[in-house]
Amino acid sequence: MKTLIRARASRFLGVVLALFLSTAACSLPLGSANNQPTASVTAGVPTLSLPTAILAAATLPAATLPAATLPAPTQPPAPTATRPAPLVPTNTRPPAQLSEVTIYFIAVGDDGLSGPKVGCGDSLVAVKQPIEPTSGVIRASLNKLFSFKQQNIGESGLYTALWQSDLSLANARVDDGVATVSLTGTVMMGGACDIPRFKAQIEQTILAQPGVKQAIVFLNDQPIDQALSLK
Repeated sequence: MKTLIRARASRFLGVVLALFLSTAACSLPLGSANNQPTASVTAGVPTLSLPTAILAAATLPAATLPAATLPAPTQPPAPTATRPAPLVPTNTRPPAQLSEVTIYFIAVGDDGLSGPKVGCGDSLVAVKQPIEPTSGVIRASLNKLFSFKQQNIGESGLYTALWQSDLSLANARVDDGVATVSLTGTVMMGGACDIPRFKAQIEQTILAQPGVKQAIVFLNDQPIDQALSLK
């Protein structure tokens, strides 16, 4: 680039010098020593001295190079801060949901108005009771029935003929809809009318469970009818 500028400057000076000499020969008065070029010989090489005004006019402007424009640096997008998902403890379990079973009590003297007629003109009444979820629904329902140790059930006016007895379930199984249940314990009755009440409460509580169509009950290794006939 510098060599090109110098070459162009030399050509320009040559053109200016030629124009000056032509103009000076025609317009400058003779004997004007200050405006005429002077020649001298230095070491056998002739040199030409131009007036100061000519040299000032022939001064070329400094070459201006275009400024290099660099593209503005691009910044990578700032990472978006994300919060990690909260950890869920794996050692926790949801609270157990309550289920329920149907057990039976006696409406004394109701004469079958509130349910199947049993005993001495009484009614068998179904009552829903909550239990913890279990696959042994027969066991859970009988244990719930045996747990009532007062002859009257709250303010309902219902009665249980099992309240004085101490019973527990020894075994229970269901085959093709037939439930075979073995009970053990002591039995106490409040009178002759309690015998059909006692039997009906147990058998109907078993029959109320899903999938049971028939109930066969043993009490102290005897069929329930035979065991209760001795009372």
